[in-house]
Amino acid sequence: MLFSYIKQSYLLTSGWIYDMVANVEGFDDKTKKKLQFYTRQFVDALSPSNFAMTNPEWCALPLVRWSEPDQCPERVCWGDLRTRQGQAQYAG
Repeated sequence: MLFSYIKQSYLLTSGWIYDMVANVEGFDDKTKKKLQFYTRQFVDALSPSNFAMTNPEWCALPLVRWSEPDQCPERVCWGDLRTRQGQAQYAG
């Protein structure tokens, strides 16, 4: 029920923001398209699914206790970064 309310509130508000931007006057087409693009990026970034506490899929995940501290993905990742420190090469 709570997640449905959050979702509907987000959809209603984002639709209102999109309509406001679509109906803005006084800009040329290029600027208006930029405004619409950046507004879409901003509104999409604020989607409830992007935040752990408002994402029902994330909240449904079981809490995992690692039997060994070295098995924790964060520790494995940070340990991997520490061992590769100074070895990173720019690929571009």
